[in-house]
Amino acid sequence: MLLALLGVGGAGYNGCVGAMGTVAGPAGSILSTALSPLSGTRSVKFSLTTFATVCQGARVTSNGAGLFEVWRARAWAMRGARFQRSTTHFPVQPASARACHTVSRPCTSVRCPATPRGGTTAHRRAHVLASGVQSCVDVIDENAVEQAKKQAVESSFPHRLEVDEFLSRAGIGRHKKDTPPSIILDVRSPCEYEKGHIPGAISFPLFTNEEREIVGTLYHKYGRDVAVKRGCKIVDESWRRLLSGLPPDVRDGQEVLVYCARGGMRSGGVAWLLSQAPLQVRVLEGGYKAFRNWAINGWERELPLVVLAGRTGSGKTDVLLELRDRYFAQVIDLEGDAQHRGSSFGALGRPPQPTSEHYENLLAVQWAAFVETQPVFIEDESPHVGRCGVPQRLYKQYKSEEATVLRLEVPKETRISRLVADYGRYSTEQLASCVQQLSKRLGGAKTAEAIAFLQEDPPKLAQVAELLLDHYYDGMYNHQASKRPGRFQHVLECDTADATTAAFQVLGEVATLQFEKAHVAKSTQPVDSLEDTP
Repeated sequence: MLLALLGVGGAGYNGCVGAMGTVAGPAGSILSTALSPLSGTRSVKFSLTTFATVCQGARVTSNGAGLFEVWRARAWAMRGARFQRSTTHFPVQPASARACHTVSRPCTSVRCPATPRGGTTAHRRAHVLASGVQSCVDVIDENAVEQAKKQAVESSFPHRLEVDEFLSRAGIGRHKKDTPPSIILDVRSPCEYEKGHIPGAISFPLFTNEEREIVGTLYHKYGRDVAVKRGCKIVDESWRRLLSGLPPDVRDGQEVLVYCARGGMRSGGVAWLLSQAPLQVRVLEGGYKAFRNWAINGWERELPLVVLAGRTGSGKTDVLLELRDRYFAQVIDLEGDAQHRGSSFGALGRPPQPTSEHYENLLAVQWAAFVETQPVFIEDESPHVGRCGVPQRLYKQYKSEEATVLRLEVPKETRISRLVADYGRYSTEQLASCVQQLSKRLGGAKTAEAIAFLQEDPPKLAQVAELLLDHYYDGMYNHQASKRPGRFQHVLECDTADATTAAFQVLGEVATLQFEKAHVAKSTQPVDSLEDTP
C-alpha cells in the first residue's frame, strides 16, 4: 500500500486514491486531504514529506500538528511531478553516464560535396539551407574565418551570460529551463579540461597543449600583440579541424554555450567563428574561473542532511541509489562521483578518478539543484574518497551536530555475502595486493592468513571477508562511531540484501526522526516566541 502511495512504478493520483481506502484512521484522512487538489491532474511522484505524513498517522493529529502536516503533504505532493522532471538532468545520472565527455577531433575537414566553393558566405549559407543539408559548419569558409579573427581582435563578443543563466540554459542548477539543454563547448586546452571543467561540457580546444604553451610564452616575453598574431596563425592552420570536432547533431540556429579560462579571446574567437554558421552562440562571462567561484561559494548554502552510516558491507550505496532512482529522493553519491568505493579495495574495476577540482564541480552542480525543504541523503564518508577530497564545507555539514544520522545495522552474513559478490569477480592477485596494503593494520600474521585463503582452490572469499571485518573494518567503524558528533542519531536494523525494501524502511525511519526533530526544536523555543502561536 505504501509503495503505491509513494508512486512506485508510475502510480499516480488514481492509484493512490484506490490505495487510500485501505488506510484506516487519521492517516487516511490526512492523506486524502493532502491529495485532494490533485484530482484530475497528471501522474505524480510523492515526496518524503507526504510519506512522513502517512507514517505518522494518528500521532500527527493527536499532538496538534495536523494542519502543519496537511499543508506540507499537499505542497510537496503537488510539487512531485516537477521534482521528477528535475531528476532527468545531470544530478541523477548513473555513475557510468557521468564520465567526462571528450569529442575526438580528426584532422580531415567535413565538407558537403554539393556546396559550391565559390561565392560569399551568405550565398553558401543560402545554398546549405535551401538544399536541406543539416551540417551548420559548411557555410564557413576562409572569408568567414578572417572576419571572425578581425572581430575577435577588435572587440569582445557581445552575447554574454552570467554564471547562473549560463548554467540554467545548460540544464544545470536550480533554475533549469523547460527547453532542451544547450551544448557547452570548453575551448581551453585539453590539459585544462582534464584538470576540471563544467560537468557535461565537451572538450573543443582552440589550441593544443603545446600551442597554448607557445602562445602563453610569447605573451609573457613579447606582449599581447605578438601572442595574438601567433594565435591567429595557428587558427588559420587548424580551423577546419576545429569545426570538424563539433557534435554531429548540431543544427543551424541551435544555441551553443562557449567558455574559456576567463571569458577572453579564446572563447570570444570561437564564438565569433561559430556565429558565422549560423549558431546562437553565448559566452560565459568570466569563463571557467567564474564557474569555479560559483561552485565554491555554493557550499555556503546549507541543506537538511540525512547521513547513512554503517559497517563495511552494509550496502549503504545500494540503498542510496534506490532512494534516488526509485523514490526520487535528493541523493549525493560521494563514492560514485569519485569512482572509488572508499577502501583499500575501492579502485577495483573503476575508471580513473577525477581530479579533486572536478570532483567538487560534479558535487557542486548537484548541490545547487537540491531544494531546502527536502532532505539530502549522503553517506558518512571520510574527508577523502580515494584521491578525491570531499569539499571541506560539505564535510563539515554532514559531520555537524545538526545532521540526522541513521546507522544501518545489517546482519553480518548479509555483509559478507555482499562483499563476496562485489569483489569476488576480481583476480586473487588483485585482491591479495589490496590485502597487502592493510598489513600495517592487520599485522603480519593476519595478512598472511588472508592471503593464504585467497591462494586456495577455490579461494575462500567468505573467510577473507570475515577476517577483514573482524580484525580491521568493524573495529575502525566502532571507533569512529564513538566520536561521531550529532544530536539526532538513530539505529535502524534492516537486511539490505533487498535494497528496495531497505530504502523503504529508511524513508519510514527518517519520517519519524524528522517528526521528533521538529518537536525537539519546538520544545526548545523561548516562551516569549510561543505566546503569539495560535
